[in-house]
Amino acid sequence: MQWLYDSFLEAKRPTVALSKTLQDLILYTPGPRQTGYAKTIALEAGGEYQVVYPASSTTFTPPNQDNSLLGEFLLQCAKSDHPEVFIASFPKGRFHAGGVILSPDGATVARDLSEDFGRPFSEHFLLNKRIKRPRRVPGPVLFTGVKGASSYYHWLMDELPRVLITPSDFFQTLACSRISGVQAEALQLLPMKGKRLISVDNENGKSSFVADNLISPSYLAETGHPSDRLVQTLKAFVEPLIDRTTRYPEKLYISRRGSGKREIVGNGGLGEELGRRGFTELFLESMSWREQVNAFSHAREIVAAHGAGLANLVFCRNTPLVVELFNSKYVHWCFWKLSSLVGANYLPIATPYGPVSHQAGRSNIEVAPIDVRGLVHYIDKNG
Repeated sequence: MQWLYDSFLEAKRPTVALSKTLQDLILYTPGPRQTGYAKTIALEAGGEYQVVYPASSTTFTPPNQDNSLLGEFLLQCAKSDHPEVFIASFPKGRFHAGGVILSPDGATVARDLSEDFGRPFSEHFLLNKRIKRPRRVPGPVLFTGVKGASSYYHWLMDELPRVLITPSDFFQTLACSRISGVQAEALQLLPMKGKRLISVDNENGKSSFVADNLISPSYLAETGHPSDRLVQTLKAFVEPLIDRTTRYPEKLYISRRGSGKREIVGNGGLGEELGRRGFTELFLESMSWREQVNAFSHAREIVAAHGAGLANLVFCRNTPLVVELFNSKYVHWCFWKLSSLVGANYLPIATPYGPVSHQAGRSNIEVAPIDVRGLVHYIDKNG
């Protein structure tokens, strides 16, 4: 069947219109039926499993703030367990768009390498679906794709560190989720001479590949639970980008204005008050990666709506004051933990006052005048 598949792909204009059923037979194959652990899959396939860092854990101290409901929520999330970090190899291993690693026979998802947010280990979005027949990629291939790589957070905190911990002589081809914008900027810092780059998250998320030898490192830390080793790895990588001659603003305001979700709204005049105090409003999506890295590296005070751009806190070097604003319907712990790891003085504010949850991720953040007065008083006192 493979020869027929290859012939179909090479044909620019088939002379005979194929029925949908025949096209499906040629182009697709049954998908995985089960999940398993990368170590088991790799060793059974004759591959290798190398531990880079042992398992560890971190317990974070909840920040001081006067919202008891928010404090109780964060206290429940105070401990982060960090599984061991490893690099596994899979002879004839397969990989699929969406950050999925499959066994050589395509029957098993390496679930500890294939994130699927909110699902238990035994479930995965690709199970029991027909998937495209894999295209062969010759030589050793490093695959670091992740679920949700369109989010800056998941690219920076989940995907990029996996590239950084893998020795460059392990692979000839680097298969990334995507190669554009900030991703392309970052890849220019890597020793990639003579290596091939491919983007996996195309074809509407249906791309599938098989490598002569597939190399895949684990996540340096579970999504949303950053570790010190993750922070140090990323800080060391961007050191060549740090500009010590240009003066950058030290007070940053990130409102997410115009983003369409989790924007700071209301009639409290927060932007105006911060402007009078010397804050510069940033629109991270319009900035280069070098500019984002340097903005946070030089910052001493940061006021921001919860959003992926706060992953740049990993680059902070001046133990800044960080104020993160939430809608009470969607509070997340990740940037509290990241702030702690870089030594920042962190204050979370959730509005309106009331029960705190982790449900409505797109809700805007309404800041009332009373919230603004309390916030600027805190900044004046602690900034």
